[in-house]
Amino acid sequence: MTIAWRTAFLAPISLTSLICAPAPLACGGNALAPSTQTSPVAAEPRWEDAFDATPELMVFVYPSALRSDRVYGPLLRRAIALVRQRSRVVAQTRALDAMEDADEVILGLRPGSSETAEDIVVVVRGVRADVDPAALVDSEGRPLWAPGPMGRVRELIRADAASPPSEAGEVPASLFELPGRTWVIAAGDARTRARSAFTRTPARSRSRAPVEPGADDALVTIRIDGAALVRRVPALRSGDLGSVGRRLDDMTFELAAGSVDGVAPADGGPLPAPDRKVKATLSYANEDAAALAESTVRQALEAIQRKKPEGLAWLPSEQITVERPPPGKRVVLTTPLPPRLIDALLHAGAPRPGPGERDPPP
Repeated sequence: MTIAWRTAFLAPISLTSLICAPAPLACGGNALAPSTQTSPVAAEPRWEDAFDATPELMVFVYPSALRSDRVYGPLLRRAIALVRQRSRVVAQTRALDAMEDADEVILGLRPGSSETAEDIVVVVRGVRADVDPAALVDSEGRPLWAPGPMGRVRELIRADAASPPSEAGEVPASLFELPGRTWVIAAGDARTRARSAFTRTPARSRSRAPVEPGADDALVTIRIDGAALVRRVPALRSGDLGSVGRRLDDMTFELAAGSVDGVAPADGGPLPAPDRKVKATLSYANEDAAALAESTVRQALEAIQRKKPEGLAWLPSEQITVERPPPGKRVVLTTPLPPRLIDALLHAGAPRPGPGERDPPP
C-alpha cells in the first residue's frame, strides 16, 4: 500500500493535515459521478476535464473554512508552521501559500502500473492572485517549474523533468493554469490525459459532471471507491465484517464544522464546548446489501462496548449512531469527537506548562 493510500485510511481527523504537506501532493479532493443529462460546455477549459473517470481516492478540502474553525483552525495553523519550519523550499518558495488560502483543494488519486507511477490530479481553486507558479524557486534559487508545451492553457513542467525520474527523484508532473485562478497539477498517467484534454477543442457536451460529496457544512470529505477499499482491507472480504464489504459502492468520510460555537455567558464563563462530529457513509448497490451491513455494524459496536478493547478505548462507541435513511442503500455512522481529542486540537502546538505552572485555559 502506498503512502497516499495509507494516509487515506487514518482516522478522519488526521486527514486535515493533507493540505499542509509540500506541493504538489498536499491537497484535498472532490468526487466525480455520472450525470443523468448532458450540458453545454463553455469555450474555456474546465478542471473537470483532467478526469476521465472517478479516481479510487478523492479528497475535497475547504482550506479557508478550516482555518477559521475554532477546533480545526489551531491544528491547521500549527501544521502549516511545522511544514514551513522543516522545509526551506516551502518557506522560501511560498509553495504552500497557494493552497492554504485557496477556496477549494481537490485531490484525485488512483494507483498506476507501479509503485512510482501513481495517477494523481490536484486542483487548487481560488489561488491567491499574487502567487505565480513560474516564480517559485527552491532554496538555492532554482525554478521549480519551467515553461512547458504551448497549448490553449499555460503549462509548466517540473524544472527537473528533463532528467530521468530515477535521477530527479520525482514523477514527472505538469501544472496547468486555468481561468478563474485555478491550478491543475497532474502527475503520472494523469499528466498525459490532462495535457490532451486542455489542448484539444472541447466537445459540445459532456456526460460527466462534478458532484461535491457530503453536506454543505463539511470541511473535509474523503471518498474511497468500494472495490478498492475491499481489495486493501482483508477484513472486509471475509469473516465477521465480510458483509460490510460485500457490494460496497463507496465509503465517504466527512469532517463537519458542527454547530456554532456560541458566545461566552454573561457572567464571563468559558465558551460552550464545541460540537464536532465525524460522519462515515457506506453506499451499497442495493437495499439488501445495505441492510446486512447495517446489522453487522451494529453487532460490531455492541461487541466493542462489551469488551472495551484497549486499542479502541478512545472511540465513544456508545455515542455512535447508525442509520439507514431512505431509499435504504446507505448506512450512515455519526460519532462526536471525544472531548479529550478536541482539547488536544485546541491546544495543538502550545508549549507545555513547566513545573508548578497551571495548564493554559482553553
